[in-house]
Amino acid sequence: MNYAGRMNSFIFKGKDVFDAIAAYRKMRGITHLEFNYPEHIEGYDIEEIRRAMGP
Repeated sequence: MNYAGRMNSFIFKGKDVFDAIAAYRKMRGITHLEFNYPEHIEGYDIEEIRRAMGP
């Protein structure tokens, strides 16, 4: 079974997409991340986001 984490659940004032990705990487069972476009992508390098998400 797949479980997704939503960026909106972790992006708070002063935090960014990379903070959210780091928090989700610590959670057991999360298999996917859900981004809103362009809100969570605009201004970031997509390859940098992919590297942060890891294998």
